[in-house]
Amino acid sequence: MLRIAFFLAVPLLAGCQMFSETTVVRPGEVERDVAFESPDAEDVFRDAVKRLDPRVRERGIGNEWLTVYSHTEVRTDAAQFNRAAAGCDRNHDGTISYAEAAAFAEGVR
Repeated sequence: MLRIAFFLAVPLLAGCQMFSETTVVRPGEVERDVAFESPDAEDVFRDAVKRLDPRVRERGIGNEWLTVYSHTEVRTDAAQFNRAAAGCDRNHDGTISYAEAAAFAEGVR
């Protein structure tokens, strides 16, 4: 009887997550000042930053049907922006050009 109850309950629990925790990484970080070559370069860059995945790391216990515990670390919007700006300025001149912003946006899914 217990086995039958178990097999009947499994489909109902499919996709369930019992405990979830999210930690914000670098919570006090503020968006640093970045110089852009043009307003178009800034628009392209900011649109690409919005598409970035803020998740740093995910861990969990379980499988694809039932997750007992999951922990996700995410960056704040400011930390995400600062990280992207540092990587986008390829020639390290302190100004993000339209070409740099477009190349960065191309690499963002």
